[in-house]
Amino acid sequence: MSIIRTKKTTSQGFTLIELVIAVALFMIIAGGLAILAVGSPLSVHEDQKRMQASHLLTESFEAVKSIRSNDWANITNGDHGLASGSGAWSFSGASDTYEGITRVINVANVQRDAFGDIVTSGGTNDPDSKEVTITISWSPFEDVDRTLELKTYIHNYANASDWP
Repeated sequence: MSIIRTKKTTSQGFTLIELVIAVALFMIIAGGLAILAVGSPLSVHEDQKRMQASHLLTESFEAVKSIRSNDWANITNGDHGLASGSGAWSFSGASDTYEGITRVINVANVQRDAFGDIVTSGGTNDPDSKEVTITISWSPFEDVDRTLELKTYIHNYANASDWP
């Protein structure tokens, strides 16, 4: 009886194609990880600034309501910043800045038509209503500007019986 033996051959190395594929996969994975490593802190920084800006927008609206409640006469037309002193809010300057975020509160007259509806022009000034536009702006990166804006109306509720 004769035994037939076969010789198994094994590849001891990578072929050129396998090497090119391995290097390409490594570059893709490494590039993706590098983008995540660099982009993630920048994204976190921008998200933090956006949250601060959102907080300032809410704070500004509450401050304007507080100023209105303390004395309607302090709600004057024009651009304003905010200051907090002696436990009360007040308008201060044309804007204010907090950690690189600028806040501008614009107060303007409100006009109403003969039916008491608010109109943009052609009406009569309502001394007990004001349009308030709060603008919060910041630059998270060079040459990139971000803005949040809230436009609303406030009223002098002390004279509510005078409303049309």
